Amino acid sequence: MHETSKAISRRLSDSRFATRYFVGDGIDIGAGEDCLGQYQELFPAMRQCRGWDMEDGDAQYLASLPDNSFDFVHSSHCLEHMHDPLEALKNWLRVLKPGGHLIVLVPDEDLYEQGTFPSTFNADHKWTFTHCKPNSWSPRSINLTELISTLSDQAQLLKMELLDATFLYSLKQRTDQTKTPIGECASELIFRKLPEKAQRLPKGLSLSQSAANMLKNRPVFLMAPSSSIGMVFGPSIAASCNNLIAAIDDQNAAHQIHGAPRWTSTEFLEKAENYPDLLAIDLSVGPNARAWVAMLCEKTGAEHCDWIFRSNTDDK
Repeated sequence: MHETSKAISRRLSDSRFATRYFVGDGIDIGAGEDCLGQYQELFPAMRQCRGWDMEDGDAQYLASLPDNSFDFVHSSHCLEHMHDPLEALKNWLRVLKPGGHLIVLVPDEDLYEQGTFPSTFNADHKWTFTHCKPNSWSPRSINLTELISTLSDQAQLLKMELLDATFLYSLKQRTDQTKTPIGECASELIFRKLPEKAQRLPKGLSLSQSAANMLKNRPVFLMAPSSSIGMVFGPSIAASCNNLIAAIDDQNAAHQIHGAPRWTSTEFLEKAENYPDLLAIDLSVGPNARAWVAMLCEKTGAEHCDWIFRSNTDDK
């Protein structure tokens, strides 16, 4: 019930919504009667925000909208109604300009559906969503961590938050808490669409010839692929590998990262001996993470490659 309106007070307390996210011309997908555009005066950098609803066409495809049309795309509690949420997100990114922001809210399966599916509170919900857990009670559960990883070559994840600050965990009776004036019961995701060149390789950078040869001829492991560097460079590196074995990450619980099976560091230590002449691409950020990768490489005898790009002006 008016989930966009509920979020306004919270978003006004975070300056990024006014100065970065809701800037320029936008679209609110699945807006209904609660379009973000009605709050334009509260976000001075927002020029306009049009709504998109059923009468405009299928929100999964946005077929009548050209690519790179909007500075920001907003959608509150619409993705769970799509037949194919991943296809929908790809099209929402398609109409977003490079560098623009996609802001999405979806109900959290434990806060909203609360253990029952089909949904008691909204029969049209086709999916439930959770952040990251090994097993879900829902037969139609989507792990947001895994979903996000499939978009890493198109968009950078800036924020993923469980909005449970106003959820009343003490209530014994199962009830739809979104019917209260304050209950959000949702997860909020914010992406920045990568510049077109960065969706392949960052501007001004390319694979050195020696690095390209290594990636084609040797077994490769991506180390810390979910770091800020990994989210930008990882898809390009993965696409350049002929023999990408796994992505090593103890924090991200996704089954795959950048198209590679995710292994824990324990799995890497156990299995590395099966891959002679292996190459470990270090995408870590920060001294602790880099020390972790260095330790894994030392224990396994992997060649530790901490940077494989060069400027386009090098070697000239």
